[in-house]
Amino acid sequence: MSRNRIRLRVSSEPELTRTLVDVSSTARSLGFSDYEARSLVTCVSELGRNILKYAGSGEILIEVLEKSGRAGIGVTAQDKGPGIADIEAAMSDHFSSGGTLGLGLPGVKRMVDDFAIESTRGKGTKVSIRRWRTIQPDSRPENRRAQRVAAPAPPPPKLTGVPGAVTQAWDGVESATCGRPMPGERLSGDLAILDRQRDCLLIAIVDGLGHGQAAHHVGLRAGNYLRESWGSDVSANLFGLHASLQGTIGAAASIAILQVQSGILTFAGVGNTTFRVFGEKESRLESVGGILGHHIRTPKEQRLQLNPNDTLLAYTDGVRDRFQYAEYPQLRYQNVQLVAEQVIARFGKEYDDATCAVVRFKG
Repeated sequence: MSRNRIRLRVSSEPELTRTLVDVSSTARSLGFSDYEARSLVTCVSELGRNILKYAGSGEILIEVLEKSGRAGIGVTAQDKGPGIADIEAAMSDHFSSGGTLGLGLPGVKRMVDDFAIESTRGKGTKVSIRRWRTIQPDSRPENRRAQRVAAPAPPPPKLTGVPGAVTQAWDGVESATCGRPMPGERLSGDLAILDRQRDCLLIAIVDGLGHGQAAHHVGLRAGNYLRESWGSDVSANLFGLHASLQGTIGAAASIAILQVQSGILTFAGVGNTTFRVFGEKESRLESVGGILGHHIRTPKEQRLQLNPNDTLLAYTDGVRDRFQYAEYPQLRYQNVQLVAEQVIARFGKEYDDATCAVVRFKG
């Protein structure tokens, strides 16, 4: 039974952004976990961007649901665009009529509990999804036996290797991280670390090779090493991380140290992770080739002077590397947590883990 409904018009990027904020806040108010809320926002972002791309405008209906005492959210995305010529093809993996590879309708279907699509050529498309909040086990001893007999599906495990949508604020900077495993997986090998010691802020991105459990263990190992051992020398941090990952499948990683008082950023990286700075002009910091834990070249240290309100994005190769600033100009002024979530939702690849960190230098 529906208890609440919000109908929102979607005809521009700002309207879609407001819709995603409503979805996120509604999910969290109903007790959805951070992982569940982020997954739902990712799905709605995909549906909303399909409306903008193919129809120009449409509407999204958000419904709060209740069934047998269990909370859920229903979302219906509807437009009056050209419709889908071949729904079966659109629901197949790797399909993209727009020349891009995003989450796609098959990815949305995998991430929700109920999925339905209707489309008529020349009249439009309607996609309906439902996501139910995971039921938390009752810890009372007298109820444990009943739970073993008829237990609900377990919630996704805590993704220790993926910080998720987390915002941190220190004097002089605002920062956030967001990550997700590859759709269909429960664990990620990607990791973003933000940590501060006195005037120095560590910004690190780690990408365990592959995906799934083996990559996840590499991410955990890398994270434990960096949190305990990082210092102000970025090359020393990389060499230490390289030694700590020997005997594993290996990883790519980039590390930057920001001196918060002066705005000087020092960077070095190995493998295919990306650091970009957006301000009056865009800067890209380059990594050298290699695999940490196996073989690396001497890291190339780079220094950059940040200006007030510059925004730094750091992300793994699960995010489309060469997306253009014009595709998301709001990243320079939107809330850093929303930016982190939107980078993953808009530019995350369907067939890989994806993680990013956002740091805005306040000066």
